[in-house]
Order: sequence, then structure tokens, then C-alpha cells
Amino acid sequence: MNRLQQVSTRMGADLRDAIEAMPGLGGIALWVKFCDAATPTLIAQTDGIRVTAGPRYNTYATAERRFIVLHELLHVALAHPARARELERRVADFDARLYNTACDAIINAALAGVHGIRPPTDAVTLERVLSQLDLWQRTDDVAVVVRQWSSEALYHALAKQRDQLDLDKLTAANGFGCNDLVPDTRVTATNTQPADGNHSTEDTIRAWHARLQMARGALAGIITRLTNELPQVKTPWERILRDLLFRHAQRKRRLDPARPTRRWLALENELRQHEGVSLPFERATRPARSGRIALAVDTSGSVDENLLKRFAAEVAAVLEQNDPQLRLIVCDAKVHQVRDFTGREAARYLRDFSFKGGGGTDFRPAIAEAAQWKPDLLIYLTDLAGEAGSAPSFPVLWAVPEGKALAPWGKIIELN
Repeated sequence: MNRLQQVSTRMGADLRDAIEAMPGLGGIALWVKFCDAATPTLIAQTDGIRVTAGPRYNTYATAERRFIVLHELLHVALAHPARARELERRVADFDARLYNTACDAIINAALAGVHGIRPPTDAVTLERVLSQLDLWQRTDDVAVVVRQWSSEALYHALAKQRDQLDLDKLTAANGFGCNDLVPDTRVTATNTQPADGNHSTEDTIRAWHARLQMARGALAGIITRLTNELPQVKTPWERILRDLLFRHAQRKRRLDPARPTRRWLALENELRQHEGVSLPFERATRPARSGRIALAVDTSGSVDENLLKRFAAEVAAVLEQNDPQLRLIVCDAKVHQVRDFTGREAARYLRDFSFKGGGGTDFRPAIAEAAQWKPDLLIYLTDLAGEAGSAPSFPVLWAVPEGKALAPWGKIIELN
């Protein structure tokens, strides 16, 4: 903590007081550079490496300044600037201020009730943000609700209703937050490898994930509230999809009680003659049915057409290699079409398939249709806006656009 004692910027004294309120953040502050700036309108900001205080920082009360310090430290620890770069790289019409708003709402909710600090009156709140999205109930507890969100998921929810949002109600003009994430000039959105090679987006996210894991004990309350917001490097969805398809699409084998394995034949006689040991009988296997993949397509979902084509191409590539059986189920609130294919037939069909449709959404009819066929895996392409019912006896993979709701059960991959 000696280095923190030597911080002499505007935030120096408040930093030390804030860390007394939340000691676990001291380990995070050691990785941060603290600076001052002369920009008259600046309160505080961070680029993920530096936390900078401006002249307006000193206009806030002591408890509010401590809140601002912890707020900016959590921006750094949660790798928000790096994640903003990653989101900008993937989203065509990325809105930096909207993402900043999502991050601020989650951080401020996580800091609610911490002793010795107080949010500025002009700070954005999660309740205000979710109320505009009609996702807040009067009985909701902010400490519980915040666990359900990541900054990416909240950003996508905001972006979906961008035209209907009243941003003036979300953030005060020239107030604290919603403009405190700034890009590090050494890293750009289009090139995640900066000139010095030391601060790539992926490396930054991975490093902060590891540091927060080590600080978990000291930050137990905050980490619990930030369950879905902890920084992590996501495995590309294409790789997850291919791995699952290869595993379940392979031809199944069945034990054959009439035939021993080659290993048993090779060892049994020798062990009996030379060691006096009888090797337990080991049954061979024989080919059984081909793997069965059910693919349910929710035609009511709002999934980008290019993303659908990429998804169909990934599925088709695996089907061509393994040639399993495939059942295609086209549905919205009810099942409209069911077709059975061999893998290679399905691959050709999927590349030209039209995913357009309309109507409500109910997952239960499609899952019931798949259950009659007893698949090894059901892949459900949807936006997850429907009734799912209880989990079936076979594995289910939900393939959803990035930022959609959590799956009720089963495994989920976010398509981006």
C-alpha cells in the first residue's frame, strides 16, 4: 500500500479513505495510474489504465468523491474500456455513450449501500434505466437484480429501444458518469494489438479476470453482485457449436455381448498361462444408429440475416463431415414444419433455407416434437422471448443473438 500512500493527485486522499471503506479495492488500485487534468468540465474518467480527475471533481462532497473513486476503479477492474472496444468491433452502430450508461448503472448498483460513500445525485441508477425498459418492478431489490445483468446484455437491451429512450431522464446534463469511459490512444477498436503489443483487448480482459478471481475473498459482496459482469474472454461461438455438433453427431456404438475386444483376445491367454490370472471379459462394441441432431428454428425472432447465414453455414459444415440424422423443426408459437434429413442433405438445404417468419413464441411445442424423435442434441435458434417449460431429458443448446436473456436451462451460445 506504500505506493497508494504516495498518490498526490486530486484523488489521493479520497482514494485512501475509499479503500478503507472497501479494502479489497486496494489491490486493484495498485494496477492503476492516477492523474489530474485541467479540462474545466471534467469530473473523472478512465481509459482502463489511467484514472484522471478534473477540476469539477473537487466540487463534490467527501462521501461522493469516495464513491467516484471506487466507481472509476471498478470501471478499470471490470475492463469496461477494453470491452467497449470489443463491442465496437462487433456491432456496426455501436453507441459509446449508451454502453457507458449500461456500465455506470451496473457499477452504481453494485456500490449501493457501501459504508462511507454516497452516489452523487446526478449519478445514473439501474432502477431508472430498467424502468425505461419496463423491466423494473416496485418490489425489486437492486442488489438482486444487478446480478442478472452484464454491461453487454444491458447495452443490447438499451440499443434495441434506443429510439424510444429519454436519455435526459437517464443521465443529468453534464453530470457524473455516462461519459467517463475514454479510449486508450494505444489501442483502437479496429486493431486490438497496439504498437507496443502489451495491451491487447483480449489480454486486458483476461488479466483483470484473473486479478478479480484472486481478490474474490476481499471483495465478496461486490463480486456477488457482479456475478454476470466479471470480465472474461469468451470462446468464439463457432468453436463451441462445432465441438458440440461433432460430439453428438458421430455414429453411436453399442456393446456387443457376443464378442470380446481385441485387447481382451490379445492378453487373456497370455495372462492365464504365465501369470495365472483370468482377465475379466471385455465386450466389444458394434456400430449402432447415426447421431441424431434436432434443429429448431424460431421464425418469430429478430436475428440478423447475416448472422443466420453464418450459423447455418457452421451447422452445414459439420453435417457434411459426420452425416448424422437431422430433424428440422420450424416453429414460432406452434410447429409449422418438420423435415427429416441425412446430414449431407440437410447441409445443402440449410444453406438456402429462409429463416423469415412471424407470430408469437412458445418453445414447448418444438421441444415436445423433438422429444418424440429422441435426439442426442437439440439446437434451438431463437431470441429467447418465450415460454420454455421444464427441461427435457436430452441436452439443449440455445443459440441466441448476443445480449439476449439468460436461458431457463440448458447451455447457451451467444451469436455475434
